[in-house]
Parts: sequence; C-alpha cells; structure tokens
Amino acid sequence: MPCLAKLLESGVNPRKVILKRDSRAPDYARYFTLVEQKRPMDKPLLQSAHDFVALHTQLVEELPPFLEGYMRIFDLCICSFANAQAKYHSTVQEKIEGYVKEYLDGIKRSPDPQLGEIDLGTGRGIEKNWRAGWQPFVDVIENFAITKPGMFISCRAVLLTANAQRANLRLA
Repeated sequence: MPCLAKLLESGVNPRKVILKRDSRAPDYARYFTLVEQKRPMDKPLLQSAHDFVALHTQLVEELPPFLEGYMRIFDLCICSFANAQAKYHSTVQEKIEGYVKEYLDGIKRSPDPQLGEIDLGTGRGIEKNWRAGWQPFVDVIENFAITKPGMFISCRAVLLTANAQRANLRLA
C-alpha cells in the first residue's frame, strides 16, 4: 500500500536522530561520571555530552507529536484497508447470490439424499451441490479406468522405453 510506504519513509529522519543520540549516550554517561567524581574532562567529551543533551531535548519535544500523527495516519490506512476488504466481500457475496439466482434457483435439495438441505448462499454449499450433481458422471468415467494416474504413468513408461530402443538401434 502506498500510504504505508510513505509512513516508512517519514520515519527515516527521526530514526537517524535517535541513532545519533544513541551514539553519544556513552560519552554522556562518561561525562556524568566525571562530573560526579569532580574530575577534569577534555573538550571533545564536553561537546559530545552537550550534543547528547540537545538531541535528547529535541526528541522529547518533537517525537510525541510525530508519533501521534504517525498513529493517526496508520489508523486511516488500516480503516481504508478494512473498507476495501468489506467492499470486496460484499461484491463476492453479490456474485454468489447472482449465481445462485441464475443457475441454482429452485434447487433446495442435493441430488445426494445424505447431504440433505444445502445452503446455496455460500461457496461451500454451491461446491457440495455441484460435486453431488456430477458424481454419477465421475463414477462412469472412473469405470473406464482412463483417468487413473497409474494408467498414464505406465503408458508413458512404455513410450519412453520404445523411444530409447529406437535410439539404440540407430546408434548401432
């Protein structure tokens, strides 16, 4: 979703500031230790500690409003996605109802008495009814034994063997 890609892009700069702050955290901890012990410190350490405090202050001020906006935009994205899902679901439901009205109107019972009443308002019910309606034809085709996987494999093996024998005769 494009809006989620934009959200990810907008989080790059705050992440950089956080990483920069985190890289200066050890210097600040060392500075704080030296201040407590009242020991002298060098100028780069002092500058790094001041940078840490400045970055930390910036994050404390700017990060909460940024995250609030981020959450609002994310909520809008999720709502948009949920609405798209609901629209898709209702469209599919309308198509199923149209199919039922056009092709299955008047059929309330399955050809198979064991299945009993069928709910034709769902895809599963339509599939069960279709399978039950075509089962006699499937049984007839299976009696011919032409659709079994073993039959195809054995015929193919015979053809491959014959082709291999012809190739050997040509080479000799």
